[in-house]
Amino acid sequence: MHADDFINSAMACAAAICAPHSSLGERILCAVKETRKVVSMNTNLGIILLCAPLIQAVYLNNKQSIRQSLQQVLANTTVDDARRVYTAIRLAEAGGLGQVAEADISTHPDISLLEAMKLAHRRDLIAAQYANNYQDIFDDARLALLEFYSKWGYNHFSVSGLYMKLLASYPDSLIIRKRGEAAAQEVCDLASALYEKYCCGDKPERLDIRLLELDRKLKDRDINPGTTADLTVATIFLVALE
Repeated sequence: MHADDFINSAMACAAAICAPHSSLGERILCAVKETRKVVSMNTNLGIILLCAPLIQAVYLNNKQSIRQSLQQVLANTTVDDARRVYTAIRLAEAGGLGQVAEADISTHPDISLLEAMKLAHRRDLIAAQYANNYQDIFDDARLALLEFYSKWGYNHFSVSGLYMKLLASYPDSLIIRKRGEAAAQEVCDLASALYEKYCCGDKPERLDIRLLELDRKLKDRDINPGTTADLTVATIFLVALE
């Protein structure tokens, strides 16, 4: 994957994920379909899954906070939403999903999307956000990003700080699925030591080389903290919406 793949994916799916009158399941499935027209790999399924409910919450336009509207959106998901999302996940060819006894991704679900996400919440950080009304994003990631924006401004230092914060705090579920819990915890430990130095200093640019070294180390071992990246995007998007 290259940066252009992600940029092209975002541009391709923007209209579909933001369509005013779509159901949540339609929003997700159509965004994945449009993405697959421009890339042949899974660049943004997690981003779509996390950002679509936030968009749905904004469209409720019920004078509640985004968080309150989001809770309503998630509580009202349907079986049709679940079936469309399952189709989207299969189309995106998400990696390392394996098989489970109940509501496996290969099946035609007969439960709501929220119920399906609750079944998966212990093994997937994105599903966990559906299950806990984005608590990790609202109460942890969002506050960290706002602090970084206040400290460093709206720039890549703040984004890197947020990413490192999440990478240090939450074992990445994509790594767990592909490489196991020990590998995910090892990455958390590597990130944690670097994050402490990064967030406490006034000149984060001094650690650019260290960040690139960690990135190279992960790439050399074919380790991709993709779920952490998805949570980073969703947090930036939420703060922008607010």
